[in-house]
Amino acid sequence: MLNNACQREAKQTTSQSIDEAMIRFKGVSSLKQYMPAKPIEREFKVWVHADSSTGYVYEFQIYTGKNKNNTPELGLGDNVVKSLTKTLIDEKVQAHVAFDNFCLISFDAVPL
Repeated sequence: MLNNACQREAKQTTSQSIDEAMIRFKGVSSLKQYMPAKPIEREFKVWVHADSSTGYVYEFQIYTGKNKNNTPELGLGDNVVKSLTKTLIDEKVQAHVAFDNFCLISFDAVPL
């Protein structure tokens, strides 16, 4: 519902980004990720599609660390980019989408 509300109110721009966001959480949850290299070692990891200029969040996905089959995720970065840009492609929005080297993708660019 929150993603739908964000997309309903969105004003798409030509500069967008996809990256991870970390959410501090001190309680007990199986969704927390352990990342010893981060300042906060145990936290929620969320993939975010946002406006590069304003930071407005268009869509997000909470990373659970598993896929539906409980098997290791291969191609996680490109799957994240593909799923978080699906709305842009479906609506034929012309935009530059930036992401870091974790999300290097191996699919043909879709002409808009």
